[in-house]
Amino acid sequence: MKRTVKKALKFGLLITSAAALLSCSAEAPVRTAQYAVQGLHSAALSDDGSSSVVGSIQHGGSYWKNARNERSFNWNHASGEYTTLTSVDIDPSGEFAATGSARTLVLWSALTGKLDGFWATPGDIQSLKLTQSGDYALLGLNDQTARFFDIKRGGIKQTFRTNSTVRSVDVTPDATFALTGDDNGNVILWDILTGEQKYQWNLGNKISTVALSADGKYAFGAAHLGAAKIWSTLTGVELSTIDTGSLKYRNVTISQAWYFQPKIGAS
Repeated sequence: MKRTVKKALKFGLLITSAAALLSCSAEAPVRTAQYAVQGLHSAALSDDGSSSVVGSIQHGGSYWKNARNERSFNWNHASGEYTTLTSVDIDPSGEFAATGSARTLVLWSALTGKLDGFWATPGDIQSLKLTQSGDYALLGLNDQTARFFDIKRGGIKQTFRTNSTVRSVDVTPDATFALTGDDNGNVILWDILTGEQKYQWNLGNKISTVALSADGKYAFGAAHLGAAKIWSTLTGVELSTIDTGSLKYRNVTISQAWYFQPKIGAS
């Protein structure tokens, strides 16, 4: 299944910020809904936009149907208590979701709400992403590694060592490439099959967000209080530096503002 909402890069790269834009105008939202009272630790949107999974500050994890703003499931890692979920994701098919806390990782069925896998991790989870059908998870950890993990059967398939806390990760749906962003300011593209680095780029500050296009041809990285760039994963060449203006935080996702192909090469 091709990613059509979060990761539309065939005709352009869709980028937005989760923070306030201080000196630009924006259209009003189509609609709004409140899924948490006092904010979120983490959140993810399904690729077709129909569902969300959130890790709220007060009530732990929950899975929502967006059309009705209806909570379908409550997901926490321990009975009788709310889990602080540092990262969550929904796989490209929309059939599975994963939630990560300090050192536990859980795979859920998005169809039934039932737990499909519960695992301990070797480091605190900073970021996670699922491959197609929830077969594998890429975990960014505070032990200076990213781990490519068989989340259904168990077992670490690859370990990517970065020499710094890995703050953000992404993976292509077909598990060909992994992308990591770390506290040393490095955005690194990895070949999952071999475990080797393909390209490395530095943005001069801690990385807040990385993203890959669904076809794996483009990589995006944004530094905290710094630059945001797009590269070709085929050549390693920088395609664009994104003007973030007076944006205070660069915790961006591929979701709302278009970067059109004709602008590739502009800076």
